[in-house]
Amino acid sequence: MMEKQSGQIQMVILDIDSMIPEDHLLRRIKNCVNFDFIYEKAAPYYSHVGRNLLTSLF
Repeated sequence: MMEKQSGQIQMVILDIDSMIPEDHLLRRIKNCVNFDFIYEKAAPYYSHVGRNLLTSLF
């Protein structure tokens, strides 16, 4: 996110992971369930042209 004020550019970098509490329900689910099967299921929907999105995200 960039914002222009008085001729200068300011950048704001947010670490969303640090904003979510450690005891949040979704964190607990993530730690208990292995979601790796989703990569195989979603593979046919990604383009074979260009960079490999699945490996660049994680």
